[in-house]
Amino acid sequence: MSQEDLLKRLEFMTTIVFPAIEAKAKSNQRKMIERFNRTILHSEFPDGSTVMAVDPIKGDSLSPRYEGPFTVVRKNKGGAYILKDGTGSMLGRRYAPSQLKLVYEDPDSFLTYEVEKILDARRTTEGTWEYFVKWKHYSDNDNTWEPEENFVERKCVTDYWADHPP
Repeated sequence: MSQEDLLKRLEFMTTIVFPAIEAKAKSNQRKMIERFNRTILHSEFPDGSTVMAVDPIKGDSLSPRYEGPFTVVRKNKGGAYILKDGTGSMLGRRYAPSQLKLVYEDPDSFLTYEVEKILDARRTTEGTWEYFVKWKHYSDNDNTWEPEENFVERKCVTDYWADHPP
């Protein structure tokens, strides 16, 4: 290969091949970031809230999945949470938001209603589901559309989809 051919090939590599590789790598990186952000739960827990933490050394399938409850002391600069137990002692490790689950201290302070049956479903513009609910011990005039996240018990949603496949 002559020196002239080598210079042409080098120019081709630096002007076409390397920029194409860089563009493809950036595109793949952007796709991976988007996929990660879709699958990871981004939760924020305010200081003083009560949470349960995933048990990292769960013994067997019958052992509880979560341990606690713990109280959030603060969020550190890295995004992990510093927790304290019921005695007020700080825990020895930090917890990622994905390892925590918010616990309501007084469940009686939240109003809940019993679902008799889900009558219909529709997709929202955001791509989530809403369900038309017939409430137990209420008249048909009190039926409402409820977003999927409002359901504490998921069995009624599962029953609806079993009877109405998409």
